[in-house]
Amino acid sequence: MKRLIIIPFVALLLLQCSSIKTIQQKVTTIPSSESDDLPDWQLYSTALYYKSIKEYQKAIRYLLDAVSYGKELHRVYYQISECYFRLFDYDAAINFAKMSIERDRKYTKPYILIYRIYTNLKNFNESARILERLIDERPELVEIHFRLGVHYYTKVKNHDKSLVFFQNILELSRKTSVASYYKEYANYYIGYIYYHKNQIDSSVEHLKKTVEINPDNNSAIYILSTLLMHTYKLDEAERYISIYLKRFPDNQRMNSFMGRIYYIQNNPSAVLYLSRAMRSKNTDSILARALYLELLSRDKASEKYFKKIIKKNPRFISPHIGLGRIALRSNNKKAAFNEFLTASLLLYKVKLYSSSRENLIKVLSLNDKIPEIYFYLGKIYEETGNIALAIINYKKTNELSPKTDLIIHVGYLYSQKNDFDASMKYFDTAIKKEPNNPKPYFIKGIVYSKKENYPMAEKYIKKAIEINESDTYYFYLATVQEKHKKLNEAIDSLKKAIKFNSKNARAYNFLGYLYADNNMNIEESILLIKKALTFEPLNGAYLDSLGWAYFRQGRYEMALDKLLKAELQLEKEKSPDPIVFDHIADTYKKMGNHKKAIEYWEKSLKFKKDSRILQKIRKSKEYLNKNK
Repeated sequence: MKRLIIIPFVALLLLQCSSIKTIQQKVTTIPSSESDDLPDWQLYSTALYYKSIKEYQKAIRYLLDAVSYGKELHRVYYQISECYFRLFDYDAAINFAKMSIERDRKYTKPYILIYRIYTNLKNFNESARILERLIDERPELVEIHFRLGVHYYTKVKNHDKSLVFFQNILELSRKTSVASYYKEYANYYIGYIYYHKNQIDSSVEHLKKTVEINPDNNSAIYILSTLLMHTYKLDEAERYISIYLKRFPDNQRMNSFMGRIYYIQNNPSAVLYLSRAMRSKNTDSILARALYLELLSRDKASEKYFKKIIKKNPRFISPHIGLGRIALRSNNKKAAFNEFLTASLLLYKVKLYSSSRENLIKVLSLNDKIPEIYFYLGKIYEETGNIALAIINYKKTNELSPKTDLIIHVGYLYSQKNDFDASMKYFDTAIKKEPNNPKPYFIKGIVYSKKENYPMAEKYIKKAIEINESDTYYFYLATVQEKHKKLNEAIDSLKKAIKFNSKNARAYNFLGYLYADNNMNIEESILLIKKALTFEPLNGAYLDSLGWAYFRQGRYEMALDKLLKAELQLEKEKSPDPIVFDHIADTYKKMGNHKKAIEYWEKSLKFKKDSRILQKIRKSKEYLNKNK
């Protein structure tokens, strides 16, 4: 093996000697006597002196003489390459920079010099490749990840590659200290890239982090305000718009946004902001003018603007409210009904439930015989947690337009109130009405599962399957069977779920997790969970399953990596899971880090008291005390 390594090394030396000889032939202006008998350090320092006064040919001669000493060659070759760079001899500069790299692959300066040369030559792909080689050698260099991120974004126009390097910075920041500048602009660029990909939620998340790191990043605040406004997250939009307007009070777009927010909320301050936003001819200004005129009851002028805006932007909400108000003033109840109903449904869709409810109540005052109005009021009350009022409105809907699905849903809502007698009554009504409809049997089974009556839950879900097999029914049957300690039956049900739907990610994950948790078929477990992750790569529960499968396999470093990613993802989703903390703690313990294990077990206990975890903490504390 050693002889095989020496041969290419000798070849490299011959190549380098040949390169140096060629260069020495170029440098003929300096008599050799000037550098004869000087020690290596003096040759090097003399060369740096000549380089500092821009006598690059002299500097090269001294550096080439320093090469013969064979010391610190990576630095010597780099200095030669930089001299040639200053002389615009890019071929020689690249050659010596590469020789520097061969001497020390972790020395950063020659990589950056080659990057600069290729960038000057507009060979952007090659300049990216040289920095990627440096990242392979030194992945901890945050500034190089950043430079590559910007390079791919601005020069190569490859946003996907750019995204990778900015994300690398955030990943590094979780493991080590990273300057706030890099974290700020990594988040900013990621937010901007996601914005162009139309992944608005991800864009908003990273732009918020940008502003958290640097509250004075006005560009991030502006984009964030715009995105929040376009997605009708009005409470959050108002907060950032207010910040921006304190700094730039005359900005027309931000004034238009604030005026529209207050208009939807029936806040009189709308007039002030709308009046500041009417000076341009863009959509924001035209809409501000229309809303301002409506508030002044100048109906003909405002109506003309509203209709023009809706024709171009039918999903804008405030013009429908404005047209509804104008119609009411002219006693056109039919038009008012249609506009307020449209506004309320659009408001519901963007989860502005309070404003949606206000407009639905206006609609009811115009016509109280339309079942859809009560239905959407029921949905609003349900989604805001008022189950009692949701039930009342759904019952009213059912009186006006009876539907079995709605009867089933009312039964389900009664179970949410723990009124199981009423719940079962509605399910039985639905079954009597449509005995061949699988849904009431299925939901009845789910409710029995909630009551921890697993035999009855299994019975009714199986009845639903008898009527109509589906992957959903088989999946929930598996959840009941697993809770009922019927592991083999649960596995069989999950296999059937996958057979009926080869894209059922949660079935793949649950089956994989059952294998891992029961320490069986671990290789298959990993394949199944990876399959689930192909459909939902950022699912925190699936990442936890994969980490746990790796744990069972004894691959603790890989397990910890996936489990920590699961924790982070579930934190983003605002759904932390005590089981994930327990898994992380178990992994840290296996890796010998009892302190971190205790930290995560204690996190788990904050969410759910568990005597088993208390026992684990006690044992780890005993271990630490013994090994002080």
